[in-house]
Amino acid sequence: MKTYPLLIILLLLAACASDSQKQTETKVEQAVQAAKEAATNGKTVPKKENVAKKNTQNTAQKNTQKVLKEGDPQLRRKNIGRKSIEDKFRDMNAVEVGEQMPKWQLKDINGSEVNLAQYKGKLLVIDMWATWCGPCLKQAPHFAKLAQEMESDKVAFISVSLDGDFAFWKKYLKNNPKEGTQLWAGESEANPLYWLTYMDFTRDNEPNIISRLPTFVIISPEGEILANNAPSPSSGKLKERVEKYLGEI
Repeated sequence: MKTYPLLIILLLLAACASDSQKQTETKVEQAVQAAKEAATNGKTVPKKENVAKKNTQNTAQKNTQKVLKEGDPQLRRKNIGRKSIEDKFRDMNAVEVGEQMPKWQLKDINGSEVNLAQYKGKLLVIDMWATWCGPCLKQAPHFAKLAQEMESDKVAFISVSLDGDFAFWKKYLKNNPKEGTQLWAGESEANPLYWLTYMDFTRDNEPNIISRLPTFVIISPEGEILANNAPSPSSGKLKERVEKYLGEI
């Protein structure tokens, strides 16, 4: 006695639940015939193909160029936050290594404005973080220690919060004091510092962007972006990178 795969049984049940008796009989005959032919040929009943999508850098780059050059309307529909994917890729490209850091405004804990011009002439090392980011909080002591060791008239270290609420960030710092220069940028897509957290990836063969934290950034005394995804301070490699750039000044 021949047995048929479980898939055939499921097909029979589905047919009985959704079709008329006559249609069901027809589907049963077709399913049985397909099973017989598969058994005769030594094959299994084919299933739908499940294709794994690979997220490779080359694919992401091609998709990036497609968005920027063609302005594909299908891709425009893929929004993250308030900006379209197309706009986010433009923002991300504006803060690539070698680009001049765009103007940006921050606030200190007293609400006073701070801008990039205040650090002109110094190598600037930035720790991008948020109060809700566990890995950020783990890296914070290492960043503070590095700042204490290396800060001078040639290099400055600042920690920049991307928390959405200034009052909440201010209260957090009062309850959880942090060493070093603490500034607030907010969760604003208009601020170029926020763009520095962007990371592209491919999902369902379409380009997407997410924000990564913590992010460590190094800017030259002339305002050029030297690193937009520098190593973490806990690895010891951030110190090596800063020393390298200081030696080139």
